[in-house]
Amino acid sequence: MAREHLATAPRLVPVYSHRYLPAAPAPTPSPVFSLHQTDVIVYGDDLLDYVAHEFGVGPLHPTAPAELPYIEFWSDLAGGAENNVL
Repeated sequence: MAREHLATAPRLVPVYSHRYLPAAPAPTPSPVFSLHQTDVIVYGDDLLDYVAHEFGVGPLHPTAPAELPYIEFWSDLAGGAENNVL
């Protein structure tokens, strides 16, 4: 059942290590997700913010979570939706 649900989730494109961007079609800019086993977080508001955060260059551009583009499935996991499943 989990595999079927995951097959419908938008594909992710690897950026570096376990950091990913949503594949097209996706809103621009799109958040960078960090996936490590079952831990999914937003690691950057967009690619520029991710690079600043990951490599310590340039200013960070924090965005309120409500202002980030919604990426089906992945945004829910990053927001803790897995904790709401019975």
